[in-house]
Amino acid sequence: MKKSDILFRLRSRPNMIKVRDFQVKCYAFNGPFVAHKTPVVILADSLMRPTFFAEEVEKLLKDRPLIVIDTTTMRSNNNQETISDLSTSLKHVLEGLGVERSIVMGMGLSFPLAYQYAIQYEKFCDRLIIGGVTSGLRDSIKIQIQQQIEYLNLGDQKKFAQGLSLLFSNFNFKDRMDRSESYRTMFENYLRKLDTSLVQTLKTELEQYSQANLATGLVTCPALIIQAEYDSVTTCHEGFQFTKKFQQPQLAILECLDHLAPLQNKKVMVRLLRRFLSDESLSRMTGVELYNKKNYPLKRMQLTPRYQFQQVGFIDAGNGVLIPVEVVDINRNGCRLFTTFADHKDLKGRTHFKLTIPDRDLETEILLFDRGEGGSMRAVFVHDDTEQFKRFENVIELIAMEFEEVPLIA
Repeated sequence: MKKSDILFRLRSRPNMIKVRDFQVKCYAFNGPFVAHKTPVVILADSLMRPTFFAEEVEKLLKDRPLIVIDTTTMRSNNNQETISDLSTSLKHVLEGLGVERSIVMGMGLSFPLAYQYAIQYEKFCDRLIIGGVTSGLRDSIKIQIQQQIEYLNLGDQKKFAQGLSLLFSNFNFKDRMDRSESYRTMFENYLRKLDTSLVQTLKTELEQYSQANLATGLVTCPALIIQAEYDSVTTCHEGFQFTKKFQQPQLAILECLDHLAPLQNKKVMVRLLRRFLSDESLSRMTGVELYNKKNYPLKRMQLTPRYQFQQVGFIDAGNGVLIPVEVVDINRNGCRLFTTFADHKDLKGRTHFKLTIPDRDLETEILLFDRGEGGSMRAVFVHDDTEQFKRFENVIELIAMEFEEVPLIA
């Protein structure tokens, strides 16, 4: 089947399966030589819509029947369903399609549902394919996801689109990634045009992804876990740690890609999927590192170097009162601060501040996400404007040339 025909069906011809009080949209694809095989069930969400998987359907259809399920239609208007609720609904949908056993694939926002299904219905899950995984997002990422949700609450889709696309991109390695800015812009433009009917669902998906209240237990079926080498949202180390939840895991690292990997290199993604589904070896694949070591090296954990800055700055809660701080170290994503005014009333109960570094003529918003003892604090920068971010990058690049990197500590 041609990709154009697949796209047409994904846009306009769903199978409707009734689950509780709503109709779930499904798209089933089959072929004369694969009908007897276990189907691959692809979970589409608010960010990766059914049409996003047209190329995967086209190529994988040579090996397996394919079913694409729009999981946003498995939610009620109030979006109160838990991941466990959605897993139960997914089972009902597959039963409605006459599918008993399946290979479930969930990437990014859909990975918690795919993982839950493999735990909850292990007898019916033949294999599992997940990507962008984590046992729980780091606090620095959580607070930025919450900031993006707040933009959606305020109806500011422009800031949301720029903020999320900047968060999902790793600019520290942009020179090693082919057309990284083009893909970031493509993603930003998609977010700007996101159908308003999906916004509430997307907020819920982001919140559930951020909280990562995952099922407990050991996944017994063969599993492919896909992470991207330069993904700073869900890192390869987090993927490595996640493999401990599986009896038969394979961790595949996509080289020279970041969190936008599913968009950046579909060819290598499809080639990897086809090999896994055909029980072929995943080793020695161009663009893929099969990571099967017992430990994860410290030098690979830090994706963005920090620089020993130690410059004077000021933070402002928005009332004009400046609190002196020392900017201990800094990089594109955030900074470590120290203040002797840790008990200042303006620091209590707040996370959003403006940071000014006079010697660098730098003024930027920050989110405090960690307050240690004795006045130490950690913060991430608020990046929600691409033009301002470019100017910010120039400052950081100058700092990188002037100051030494913070050494890694085991």
